Amino acid sequence: YQRRVHGALSNEETEAMRVEFQKMDKDKSGALDRQEFRAFYKATMEITLDNEQLEAAFQMLDKDGNGTIDFYEFVMMHNDEDKERERKVAALNDPQVQRSGLTQAQAEELYDAFYLADKDGSGSLEAGELHLIFRRLMQREIDAMEVKALIKQVDLDGSGEVSYAEACLIYKRSLGRELGMQTDGPPLRPPGAVVRDVMRQTESFGPES
Repeated sequence: YQRRVHGALSNEETEAMRVEFQKMDKDKSGALDRQEFRAFYKATMEITLDNEQLEAAFQMLDKDGNGTIDFYEFVMMHNDEDKERERKVAALNDPQVQRSGLTQAQAEELYDAFYLADKDGSGSLEAGELHLIFRRLMQREIDAMEVKALIKQVDLDGSGEVSYAEACLIYKRSLGRELGMQTDGPPLRPPGAVVRDVMRQTESFGPES
């Protein structure tokens, strides 16, 4: 994958990213361990990853499976941002998501949680996985049977799994006013609006002037 990195970036861009990477590599080992990556994520995104989210991130980024993120894996994360941005914009602007009634913040929060949980990249989750996501987002216990019943309402093919767009409908219905979930707020942005990037922390990398 080193060849992919060198082919995607100019020498100036590569060096700028190397400087940023070295700032994060506190122990100067040449690779980021879990603690360094978690600290970097909190400093740049103001989000503290829990253990499950951290492991999911490492599964996606640690291409050689050695338990750390080296410089080339870090650069590949940056190269994949454009594709991820396009996927997220498309997902949030899906007509089914737009009609779900979720606010922009709720839809983005669910998107981030959904795709962190989607470890196999299939684009769908089972009832148990969706239940865990809802518990984390609400920060309270919710009825697993209620989630399963709502899944049946939107799972037209009977697969027992739901897409992100279907999850938005379930999220709105399951986490309504009767469960103390705030549903008021600004509507979703119209198609074509720029949305927050999941991995926006490397968005501004480039050669220093």
